[in-house]
Amino acid sequence: MIDNSTEHKEKILDVKRAVACTLGVVLITSCVYLYSHNNVDKPVTYLSSNDVIVNLNTLQEIEEIATFYAVTINGEEVGYVDSEESYNAVVEGIKAYNKEQEESTGVEVLNISIKDEIGLKQVEGDKSKVMDTQAMIDFLIAGKGLTIKYEVKSGDSMWRISRNNNISMDEIAALNPGIDLEKLQIGQTINLAVSEPYIDIETTVKAQYDEKIPYTTKYIDDSTLYRGQTEVKEAGKNGIKQVVKEITKLNGKEVVSNVLSTAVIKEPAIRVMSRGTKALVGSGQFLWPLNGTLTSGFGSRSGGYHKGIDIAAPIGSGIYASDGGTVTLAQRYYDYGLLVTIDHGNGYTTYYGHCSKLYVSKGDTVTKGQKIAAVGMTGFTTGPHVHFEIRQNGTAKNPMNYLD
Repeated sequence: MIDNSTEHKEKILDVKRAVACTLGVVLITSCVYLYSHNNVDKPVTYLSSNDVIVNLNTLQEIEEIATFYAVTINGEEVGYVDSEESYNAVVEGIKAYNKEQEESTGVEVLNISIKDEIGLKQVEGDKSKVMDTQAMIDFLIAGKGLTIKYEVKSGDSMWRISRNNNISMDEIAALNPGIDLEKLQIGQTINLAVSEPYIDIETTVKAQYDEKIPYTTKYIDDSTLYRGQTEVKEAGKNGIKQVVKEITKLNGKEVVSNVLSTAVIKEPAIRVMSRGTKALVGSGQFLWPLNGTLTSGFGSRSGGYHKGIDIAAPIGSGIYASDGGTVTLAQRYYDYGLLVTIDHGNGYTTYYGHCSKLYVSKGDTVTKGQKIAAVGMTGFTTGPHVHFEIRQNGTAKNPMNYLD
């Protein structure tokens, strides 16, 4: 490589003179013309035919060593263009691309700036490395590909990892040969390909959008409803407000935002709810919780004491609240399996055990005859049935003395 561009040009001129002066009168005139117009006082050098060919080859090699420009980012050469004009067009092209991307989302672009130190350096070398303007823009926008290590977290799946990291499942599979990606383990490390931008672009935009104003709820006491019961009297409706924000992004991701203004377009409508105040007390009279067959009674049984009765029925059959009250338990509970207990507010509590499904939750208010569960075989049991208990102030009573 010739370091000095003046020396480079002079070398080309010397070869042209020598070749021209050797090839004939016409070219000798051209040779003299070249001399006189370049104010060079050098003796004419005549070449042999073989030297002419050598010098022509030399001329071709010299002219392939051209002067062009390196685009630098933070001092590192990342690509090459043919002129300062092309460089300026690349910079403006990158900004124009980012502006177009933002404007396609309906925002107003206030400013775009390149946060890295981007510059231009004159170099000489093989000009085949030079890119045209659009190719250089596309190259810098695409970024550089990197492979990173990703640790699998709880809840991850191939699909979720693919979506969150903007990489196809096929690409993940190609980067991880020998790993069964359908059986990922928490803490396992896999390879992912990501794109890191060559240039950090900061954009400031003004965005205008509609935002929901949640409605509020007003409660009105209602003595006709039991405590814990509610009823919608007037439906609520969300309002709408128009928000204008100034948002700053780095490489398309929001880093800071500032609300410039808000304006209410539609006021929310308040939801009105009736709330029960009537004390919930069971009637003291109990319905059969299930239409089935009595298979085991209350009292002594197989050397133990059976605190309730067993009523058999097919799995999935409905189980109903024997009286109204509040659900105090709805979960798996030791040998009872899935168990529902209901406090009837008058000292009585009923138990419904071995359920297959629960249709109520702790704290729910239930009415007499309401479906609360389904027959099952959970817990310690030999067949599908409901274990039913009635307790008064914590003491188990014989349900047969209470059932209608």
